[in-house]
Amino acid sequence: MLDDLTYRLVIIDDQSTFYDDYVDAAREFLENKGFLLEPEKQMDRLEQLEEIDIGEIDLFLADLMLGNGDVKEGQLFIEKIREKSLADILFYSTDGKAIRNYKSSPEFDMQKVYFAIRDENYDSIENRMIALLEESIRRANTPMATRGAVLGCVAELDTLIKQKEDELLDELKDEDKHEQILNKCIRIYYDSYKRQQKKRNDFFGNDFCGNVDKWENISRGSFNVNISDMIRNINITDSSKNLNVLQKTYEIISGKDETYVLLKKIGELLDARNILAHVEQEFSDGVYRFKTNAQNEYLELTEEKCIELRKDIIRAYKCIESI
Repeated sequence: MLDDLTYRLVIIDDQSTFYDDYVDAAREFLENKGFLLEPEKQMDRLEQLEEIDIGEIDLFLADLMLGNGDVKEGQLFIEKIREKSLADILFYSTDGKAIRNYKSSPEFDMQKVYFAIRDENYDSIENRMIALLEESIRRANTPMATRGAVLGCVAELDTLIKQKEDELLDELKDEDKHEQILNKCIRIYYDSYKRQQKKRNDFFGNDFCGNVDKWENISRGSFNVNISDMIRNINITDSSKNLNVLQKTYEIISGKDETYVLLKKIGELLDARNILAHVEQEFSDGVYRFKTNAQNEYLELTEEKCIELRKDIIRAYKCIESI
């Protein structure tokens, strides 16, 4: 899961219809902003909080009347959360009097605690929930936060790429295709170090490399290579090469279908990552611009671009995970 882009929500309500509606509304809002939602299973008792990692949750919604409207019960609920989390808490109820009792209680800790009345349309609950989500992700919708998310999530994608390459090769029974993949993948790494003979020789060996530059003149011969070892060798590989290996492996096994096209587009995300990883930062006219040191090329991180990059990351993750 993409932790930097995942919002975690807990809803405690004994009516599944309300739970489903709130989850759907939260997911739609977050996905439009380039985030994922990971809701906990429906809870109908406050005691079920013991079953989850409270510190990982971003927002708690709770039916005030599950505790029979008892202020002390609500305070215990808040104290249990505050032991491990400063997340927002939204209580809701059809009983306006109960809400007023909570708000007026001198014992009640009001820090980051909110209330909404559940009427026949229960829009007020959904609106308050969306407002809290919006305020929370506003802090994550900044250029520097987006830069950190891109760098972190692309590293996570690289781990997933390596895992999927292993799985594809483990499941492949066609020896001809396996040999074809092996030769194609060796060439990806070999060609990427044309001008770095020492790195090439260190991994492939002098007997394998020789002094020739043309692949056609090279025989793999008895060179014993394992692709899984190759994609984990930091001296000869990086995220772009690993993605190329997965693309080529998938193409040989499944052809150039829709998933293959999506895999090719992930390269654009890696290009953005490369700019953000090696940049000079500028700020003018209210816009952050990140420029590569080697090229006069900018990546402007407007709010729209931040959302676009997060959505690209999520699409990439789902595409790779589905293979």
